[in-house]
Amino acid sequence: MVENKTKSRQLFESILEQIKNGELQPGDKLKSERTLMQEYGVSRSSIREAIGALNKMGIIVTEQRNGNYVNDKSPDMLTKVLEIYLILDNHLSIDFMFLRREIEENAAYLAALNATEEEIEHMKELHNKRCDLENITKEDLYDLDRELHLAIAKASHNRAFELFIEAIFGVLKAHQFKVSNRANVKVVTNRYHGKIIAAIENKEATLAKRHMRKHIEHLIRVLEKIEKKKKQEK
Repeated sequence: MVENKTKSRQLFESILEQIKNGELQPGDKLKSERTLMQEYGVSRSSIREAIGALNKMGIIVTEQRNGNYVNDKSPDMLTKVLEIYLILDNHLSIDFMFLRREIEENAAYLAALNATEEEIEHMKELHNKRCDLENITKEDLYDLDRELHLAIAKASHNRAFELFIEAIFGVLKAHQFKVSNRANVKVVTNRYHGKIIAAIENKEATLAKRHMRKHIEHLIRVLEKIEKKKKQEK
């Protein structure tokens, strides 16, 4: 029994790794049970245990008589978990922003050390689009914010930062939308973005970290004012 659990765990982790590194793409069909048994030297029960766990997580979907597939509509599990906590306690939005500050300042620090020329050019392109405030919609503004912060996280070459920031933008979308579309915030945010990108391009890691911290703290102050006003209106 212990051996079966060990084998199923190995198969479970192997499939996850193949999805993570791109060997298995969304919509791809997994190998048959017989093939997996031969390749991994495991029993049918171990395979079904591993596939069952992946099914419960929404990573794999099983089609009757057709096999198992990588879910092409996999839910963002981290976002879902954070959303549940936010529903239970709406005040967590501020706490999440403080956590975001700690994550993003370190992502900016690493981006200054690791970003490629192509990644920096992509940041500049997004920044220039966002600065054209007269010709972009509120939705575009939010999307460009999200894309730029994800680009910085990706340039850190730390996948965990990228995943977390994507999840935070997902769970705090309504709050972010309110904050980023305020007239004064639009301009101030563009200034901070410009400073962060310049520091990353110049390989000034400490400066990039400092500018990112100040940027997120500015957003926190605005969000706190919005939340305070909502309480007073109740």
